[in-house]
Amino acid sequence: MVSKKVNCLGIFLFLFFYTTLILPQEISKRNLVTIRNEPIDSLDYNKIIAETTLETSLSSFVNLVFDTTAFTEWLYNCREAHLLERTSPTSAYYLFIYKSKRILSIGPADRYIISYAYVQQDTLTKTVEFIARDVGGDQTLVEAYAPEQDNLVQAEFFDAVWRFTPLPEGEVKAEYELYVDPGVPKILSPFVEGYVKEIARKSMMMLKEVIQKDKYQSPNPLVEEADRLSN
Repeated sequence: MVSKKVNCLGIFLFLFFYTTLILPQEISKRNLVTIRNEPIDSLDYNKIIAETTLETSLSSFVNLVFDTTAFTEWLYNCREAHLLERTSPTSAYYLFIYKSKRILSIGPADRYIISYAYVQQDTLTKTVEFIARDVGGDQTLVEAYAPEQDNLVQAEFFDAVWRFTPLPEGEVKAEYELYVDPGVPKILSPFVEGYVKEIARKSMMMLKEVIQKDKYQSPNPLVEEADRLSN
């Protein structure tokens, strides 16, 4: 009986680690998206980073992130996105509502995030970043912008960076750095990390398709394309 219990436990542990850690990485490599994690001092969860290359322009990326109505098309499991207040041509406050897996839920299932997001460009490398910082700790903003919906709870913490770095011959290196603390017991951290990896990988795959739409192909005056350096 003990031997059978040990064997069952071994099978369970193998399936758990394979489906949450190994399998997502194998799938992501087949789809030309690599996933890695990076520990962060003093925080409970690892930062998840998805990387890929694609043929597009920096303007297309900026045009896409300025299209609030399209966030749900390329941010995996994002069911709602709202522009709350634009503070400058390149920055704004946003409300995001993400669907959560039930295993991560304590009470209400879905999480909402209030973010201050902005676009910036490095003048030397021409790398463009879309950075979303969680401002949920600002009680004034929460009271002003928290959604009036049932069955929602505020995420404990959320930070995200989309980074597009120009490469030769019209390609860019796309990176998605994501740190999420949904506010659940630490014992569930392996499930949380597996879920965040799924969000990062699928978001990157969805972006690769959506960014090719014709409406995003126009030059954007807020960014400088890398090929202009040679002119």
